[in-house]
Amino acid sequence: MEKKVYALAALLLCCAEFPACSDKEDVKENDPVFEEVKQQTLSLTVNASKNKDSKISKALAESGQNLAATWGENDEVSVYDGETLLGTLKPQTTGETSTVLCGNNLQAPTGTTLTLKFKSPDYSSQNGTLEYIAANCDYAVAQLTEVNVVDGEITYKEDYADFVNQQAVVKFTLKNGDADFSATSLTVNDYTVTASSATNVFYVAIPATSDVALVATVSGGNEYAYTKTGANFSNGNFYNVTVKTWKAKLVVATASNIIEAISIFNSSSYENPTLKFDSDYTSSDFLTITRNDGVIDLNNHSCVGKKMLIKNTDNSKTITIQNGTILGLDGNTGYTDTYAGKIKLINLTVNDVIWTDGHEYIIESGTYSNIYNGYGDKTKTPSEISGLPNKVIINGGSFRNISDHENNKYHGTYVINGGKFTQNVGGSIDRATITLGTDKTVQDSGDTDYKYEVK
Repeated sequence: MEKKVYALAALLLCCAEFPACSDKEDVKENDPVFEEVKQQTLSLTVNASKNKDSKISKALAESGQNLAATWGENDEVSVYDGETLLGTLKPQTTGETSTVLCGNNLQAPTGTTLTLKFKSPDYSSQNGTLEYIAANCDYAVAQLTEVNVVDGEITYKEDYADFVNQQAVVKFTLKNGDADFSATSLTVNDYTVTASSATNVFYVAIPATSDVALVATVSGGNEYAYTKTGANFSNGNFYNVTVKTWKAKLVVATASNIIEAISIFNSSSYENPTLKFDSDYTSSDFLTITRNDGVIDLNNHSCVGKKMLIKNTDNSKTITIQNGTILGLDGNTGYTDTYAGKIKLINLTVNDVIWTDGHEYIIESGTYSNIYNGYGDKTKTPSEISGLPNKVIINGGSFRNISDHENNKYHGTYVINGGKFTQNVGGSIDRATITLGTDKTVQDSGDTDYKYEVK
């Protein structure tokens, strides 16, 4: 049976008024007189319910929680005919999940279905509580069908407008194994939820998604990641998710935890994690990196007591070292190991020697004292080191000396696409083969410290 709710009609017709005519502009008897007709506006009254039969509310109630999604004094519902906004409705009562929505001055619909939209959600500033979700993320939609217009009123079929949540609500419980794992913030896909204090429980409202990517930031700045394909969070549903397995994404090395931080970075199963220094490295031990990929951000700090040892072996992956000052770089402390991994240097100052030890270096910027490119273990045969890059690609930076050390049995190559040098790098230097990039030449830089520049 068709449900029709009537309110005060709002059909207004107005006639335009014209000023009195002068004697010189007499209105002829047959001249037309035009009327200005204002567009007809309509009224709409709807019984409305929030969270009626809501899976979210029922699931929360079972766990003793409440979304508290009631109608508020400032709430407003937008009425759409397709993509066209016809007007707005206001609740006539507040503080309850059901109310009567009323509105006047609505434009006339052209279709037979209306969509009622409650709020444009703000997912960007969540604090992990149900209270915030209720106040800011309660995005819901209802539909009215078999729409008609009778005597200035919009009629429809339904007994009430049932607003259905257009987001999922997820309770994330963070664990490290079986122990609680507290975080100051949790990023869920593109939305960062910042708690008022560290916690291991976050309530998050998100649009429907099939996959989820989490990043938990803990006190001190470390970030830990978790991804799940096929999570299938659908609108209007509540999910209770416990995450126990995390991968270190960003490790912050402070003066008090620097050795532990390096160990966490080396062992992380996250692809291309970052080790960020918040202090100088002053240990008497070598700063040793054993993983194949990742970013070492010195963050304007130094490691000048001992050289860094980079032991990456996979040439399809890269260790990037950037933004600071180091003593030197090596694969090991002798001539017994080989390394084929890539090492990229950005905005780095190296005070002593880089020994390539078979690595492939890509240098983007910075200041460098000495580079010895080659492999010096005289006990190795060519077949034992075949496939090692022994290559340095220079795209920029300033260089005091590039060469191949006299002790190197197998000599490396340089490919130079840019940078400033104290040497004329237009040919071989100390047994090292030098190739300039396509269309590159050696020019006078005008710099008294670094006379030659490749452009």
